[in-house]
Amino acid sequence: MSTLKTVLSRFTDLVQIWVEGFQSPLIIPKGQLALFYNARADFPQVALLPYEDPLLKGYIQRQRFGRDKVIARAYRGGSVAPTVIIEGGIAASWRFSADGKGPTIHVQTLVPIERNILKMIEDRAQDMADFLFPRKETHVSIR
Repeated sequence: MSTLKTVLSRFTDLVQIWVEGFQSPLIIPKGQLALFYNARADFPQVALLPYEDPLLKGYIQRQRFGRDKVIARAYRGGSVAPTVIIEGGIAASWRFSADGKGPTIHVQTLVPIERNILKMIEDRAQDMADFLFPRKETHVSIR
């Protein structure tokens, strides 16, 4: 028995669930099932993930996060770039610079993104820039 299976066998309240887009089941404590059944999102879920984020770094089945061309641009040399995730898929990459205009977060879209979602990305990037540099004028660039 593998080490992982040995460790998992010690937990008596684990269940397997299948999630669309995954090729194998997820294993979670039974008590967390209610979180999945009661979860609701009234808007698209958008997140700016940092360089080497464990979510993207930890999955072997990277195609779960997007098409091959998108994955190739997000994963470079075994590392994963800072990314923008929309509804669980990689939609853009981002980087930070501090050029003459001041601190700027640059977002490069990797897939077509609707205008209202671009606004959500811009707002989240601006919030992050303002948090990182509270006393400086910050900028967001989306291409």
